[in-house]
Parts: sequence; structure tokens; C-alpha cells
Amino acid sequence: MMPERTVTARNPEGMGGTIEAGSFEWRFDEPESAGGSETGPTPVDVFLGALASCLSLSVRFQANKRETPVETIEVTTEAEPERGSVDRLEATIRLETDADDETVDRLVDFGERGCHVSQLVDEETPMDVSWERL
Repeated sequence: MMPERTVTARNPEGMGGTIEAGSFEWRFDEPESAGGSETGPTPVDVFLGALASCLSLSVRFQANKRETPVETIEVTTEAEPERGSVDRLEATIRLETDADDETVDRLVDFGERGCHVSQLVDEETPMDVSWERL
């Protein structure tokens, strides 16, 4: 069953728990140094995963819409600093395509604008998006 944009996090004790979205479930946790047991990604890592998957799907949508052949799309997201509050985000989109650079620039630009998760990032948290070929 799809979650329809309703997600529940449960934290029965300690610094970890589960996330449920429809019939899907996964764990979250904190590193041992923060009192967790490192049995799942941190909440920031969960967000970075949502951002990376959204960007990849949004770029794929743009490529399909423009009938631009793209094989693999790989997105890596990073947050800085390594611990504490996030004050900078970076996303690198790697594409396997023979399209020219101008076309890829447009796919990535429209993909970023169409990614609903990237739209949640406020102006006080800069997000740099770049691309390279696989």
C-alpha cells in the first residue's frame, strides 16, 4: 500500500526507531557517539536519501518528457557539517547519456526545480547542484 504522503516515526526508547509509510517500514538511528546503536541511517541521512531519490526521478521525468535518451542516473547528496545542524547541502547528479552539455544542463535545472523535496529546502540552507557524466 502506498503511503499517500503520510509517514509515522516511532521511537520506543533510545536514539533509534522505525519509520512507517503505508506498508513500507525502515529503521533510523544515531551513531554510537550520539547514544545510538548505528542500526540504521540518521534522520539527516534519511532526508538526504529522499532528496537524492527525488532528484533522480525528477531528472528522469525531464529526460523522458524531452525524449532525451539517458541510461543510468546516480545522485549523491551530502550535508555539511558532518554532525549537528545542517547549514549546506550538495547534490551531484551523474548521468549516462550522449546528450550535449546544454541539453543535460536543462534536464538538471528543470529536474531540480521539479523535485518536490528540494523545494522544502529553505533559502538559509544553500544547496549546490552539479552534474557530471558517468
